[in-house]
Amino acid sequence: MLIRLALEHLAHAATENGNLIVTSRQFAKQARISSDFIAPTRKELVELGWLAIEHDGQYAGGAKLDPNR
Repeated sequence: MLIRLALEHLAHAATENGNLIVTSRQFAKQARISSDFIAPTRKELVELGWLAIEHDGQYAGGAKLDPNR
């Protein structure tokens, strides 16, 4: 998850930190992991202080319009 976020950060010339959007589907597909591991991994990274969720978006269909940031 950290590597995927780092790649997203670099893709935006390191200027959009705090506005990075990577969907659960992107994490699962690009990291080739089960979507069951995304939420626990995110929680662990937040607890370790390696990731900050500034805005907790909606689930399901609303996630497209209101993603996590």
